[in-house]
Amino acid sequence: GVVPGGGAALLACRPALRRRLKSAADEDERAALRGLLLALEAPARALLANAGFDPSVIGPQLAAGLGCDVRSGAVTDLRAAGVWDSAAVLTAAVHSAVAGAGLALTVETLVQRASPPVASEP
Repeated sequence: GVVPGGGAALLACRPALRRRLKSAADEDERAALRGLLLALEAPARALLANAGFDPSVIGPQLAAGLGCDVRSGAVTDLRAAGVWDSAAVLTAAVHSAVAGAGLALTVETLVQRASPPVASEP
């Protein structure tokens, strides 16, 4: 299947996480949820910045199903604009990110390459 693109599908997850954050008693869980909330905004912020827009100005206007059509700079319903992402790819990316973050928190160590390979294509 497909979901609204441009990070809108990830932004649509925020209300459920905010509700969970309000009810979470464990401080570690609260910290993880706050980190996840920030991470879910990262793709939309990166798209905005790469298109020459200020994410701090447009970002607060984005909500469930609404995103920025970077071609025009308008906040719009991305479904109606025909901007889509693959649901399977998005799910796999979120799963990999959460698994990596969990591993980093568990082992308390990360190994980072000094000169990681640079992709020339998206």
